[in-house]
Amino acid sequence: MSRLCQVAACLSAWCFSMEITVGRDRKPTCVKYERILENAVDFLNGGLELLFASNFSSQTAKVAVVSIQTSVELLAKYRMVREAGLQSIVQGKLPSKNLDQAVKEAKFSTLGFGKVLDLVGAIEGLTDDEKRLINELVNIRNDLVHFASEVDPESVKLSCVHILARVLSIFALGEARDIGEMADYRLLLSEQNFNKLINFDPYRAEAVDAALESLDAEKVFKCYMCGNESFCLRASENYFCHCCGFSVVSDAIAFAACDACSSVDRVFFDPLNTTNNMHYGKCMDCEVKQWVWECPDCGSVVSQVDGKARRACTYC
Repeated sequence: MSRLCQVAACLSAWCFSMEITVGRDRKPTCVKYERILENAVDFLNGGLELLFASNFSSQTAKVAVVSIQTSVELLAKYRMVREAGLQSIVQGKLPSKNLDQAVKEAKFSTLGFGKVLDLVGAIEGLTDDEKRLINELVNIRNDLVHFASEVDPESVKLSCVHILARVLSIFALGEARDIGEMADYRLLLSEQNFNKLINFDPYRAEAVDAALESLDAEKVFKCYMCGNESFCLRASENYFCHCCGFSVVSDAIAFAACDACSSVDRVFFDPLNTTNNMHYGKCMDCEVKQWVWECPDCGSVVSQVDGKARRACTYC
């Protein structure tokens, strides 16, 4: 199955559950938003391939920034079409007949990126940092397209990864972050791009900031998939990582302090999988496996290194 087919399969169910239409009296259709997503994914992966290439230079940086900024713009439009239908990003009225064909042939004009960004902001509540990062990339792109501008390759790389740490979750996933489908950004990225992006230190650092600044985050943990401190418990009671894009329902994972190294919330375990009223877990810092249980008297979550007799609760 191709990457785009995987994206469509995982996101289309959410799209239809949100009644994606082009108007109250029209039937839902995949064509409108899948075409936007297809182009966004192509531009995104093409830009990242250039960004992380061994021969990355001022020349390839120019193409990379235009490609990635284009993908960001398309993903913003994709978010709006999923949320409010195709009419939300179209100038004027949509054709009343043969709409799918009109979409394929692009027989209408869409709103500019600034207006689309305002629409997304009204839904999501973009932070000042997110707006600043988006505008920085837009300005670099505009300078390149309209003027004979030179760019510093490393500055371009930082601008691109910083904005992706913010907008992949907001634009590409949207409310799909709150479904907990146990998917990650490999829905959008090639395996190579995924691994290079989530292991790039500046991107990881920005993802931490995105998690801490998220208006929907109740608490931030270390992600047991990518190891970054960007795993949010969201208000929807789903976990979502702003680095790798992994999401899971809160009932499927829980955290405890480590009995071996005393690190807080570093032992992850499955609260639904029990053996003798205990859960098997592992510390993300020292990697020591241990048992976890909830004290019946005080309700505290207690961990203990594997291989030792069960001890009394240390909190009672």
